[in-house]
Amino acid sequence: MHVLWALILTGCGGGDGSAEDVGEKDAPVAAVEEVTPPEQAPMPEPLMRKALMCCADLAMEPVMAAYLSLGKSLATGDSPGIEGSLADMKRGLERVADPGEHLVKVAAHLKQLSSTDLAVARDLYGKVSDLLIGKLEPSASGELDLAVAYSREADHHWLQEGVEPRSPYGDGIHSYSWGTREEVQAADSDREKELANPVP
Repeated sequence: MHVLWALILTGCGGGDGSAEDVGEKDAPVAAVEEVTPPEQAPMPEPLMRKALMCCADLAMEPVMAAYLSLGKSLATGDSPGIEGSLADMKRGLERVADPGEHLVKVAAHLKQLSSTDLAVARDLYGKVSDLLIGKLEPSASGELDLAVAYSREADHHWLQEGVEPRSPYGDGIHSYSWGTREEVQAADSDREKELANPVP
């Protein structure tokens, strides 16, 4: 009888049957609540490149080719490149039969442009660029695939080839975007509103 009792007390597999043993085995595990951050408002899409095939007036193609070369030289501060492209652009403008008022102003800015003061040269290039925006007549047969970009820091446009904007004004990538001044400023305003009013 004593042997049977001993088997009953010890035969249930380890432990002494205390409340502590039962609690350790059967206590439910507390669930960890995942905290999801509030959803942010979607940012406006960046402005896309809009192609402009130049030029309907064939006499403008060498002018614009020299303009593009001048922009590249200004971006890097290449003085010989600036002077060479500037001379080519001036010669090209002289061959345009009917320059129009905007090209007369372009020629006047080019007369003042020199590589001796890079900051002044870039500003004059910006004024030239602003005069060209909207004045170039596109053509499906044009050899130059151009697009308009805008620098916030310089507050000037420029035209360029290629799929990535490269500012001629010496500013960083945060400062410029494809598009006109009006388009870029409108997109900036929309972005600021989205950031100021995130989705709760």
